[in-house]
Amino acid sequence: MMPTASITSASELMTNYAAATAVPPSSHFVALLDEYEKPMVFCLSETRNSTNDKLQVIKEDDDGNRFITDLANALGLTSAVRITAFDVKQAADKRIFLVFAVETANEESSLYIVKPFRVLTELLLSDNFKLQCVAPPKNKMGRV
Repeated sequence: MMPTASITSASELMTNYAAATAVPPSSHFVALLDEYEKPMVFCLSETRNSTNDKLQVIKEDDDGNRFITDLANALGLTSAVRITAFDVKQAADKRIFLVFAVETANEESSLYIVKPFRVLTELLLSDNFKLQCVAPPKNKMGRV
């Protein structure tokens, strides 16, 4: 008599999600927390050799919708400059410390240090969101 075998199979329907707001793979990005302990991502919008790199914050609202905020307006930057690098850190009290470098059309670079701030979702979505940079030194420090 031949032994009998039974085969059992189970499956589950899985929904695949495509990223709504992709961060370029070559971009530096940093994840921090907002005032409600929800994640937000700081990143550059384009690839390294782009002429219009933007410093952005990608954030999710209470309904799960993702939005992108370009920080150029909040930082007082014009389209004549390109952000070439940035770094951002967060303290235990949720204050954010941001530093970034820009390059102008004549290939001069400047480093900006932003005064510590907290991200409030309501302000981030408005045109009234402004950040203050620390005043640059009075004398140029020379070229590197």
